[in-house]
Amino acid sequence: MKKEWLNEPDQLEGEYQGLRWLILRNEIQGSLCGYVGVTNKHSMWGKDGDDLEVHGGITFAEEGDGQRWSKHLWWFGFDCGHAGDLIPRFVEDFYSPKDHEYRNIEYVKKECFKLIDQLQEIDVESKRKVLRE
Repeated sequence: MKKEWLNEPDQLEGEYQGLRWLILRNEIQGSLCGYVGVTNKHSMWGKDGDDLEVHGGITFAEEGDGQRWSKHLWWFGFDCGHAGDLIPRFVEDFYSPKDHEYRNIEYVKKECFKLIDQLQEIDVESKRKVLRE
């Protein structure tokens, strides 16, 4: 079995379409989590993000705490520790890896970009709606 998580960074971040994205490795499971931050001017600020479509659904929605997270952003996050996902730290102990798929850093980055595309589309539509009213 190829353990590609051993050769990946535990953190990666950047900007796409004007929004910050961040990938962090879960310290307990070893699986990756993706996050996208919006400012308080974005129509999704303070929302739960339940309607956003991303791997496993949105499992995190809150304002940054100023330490690891930018304090002035509302973060939406998802994780790759769901049924069918290969969880690196549990491979030998709990299940056979051939029944699960590892979601690598490139996969999570694409999901972050997919999330950003949705957030930007929602924001544009929200602003159009306000202009029509």
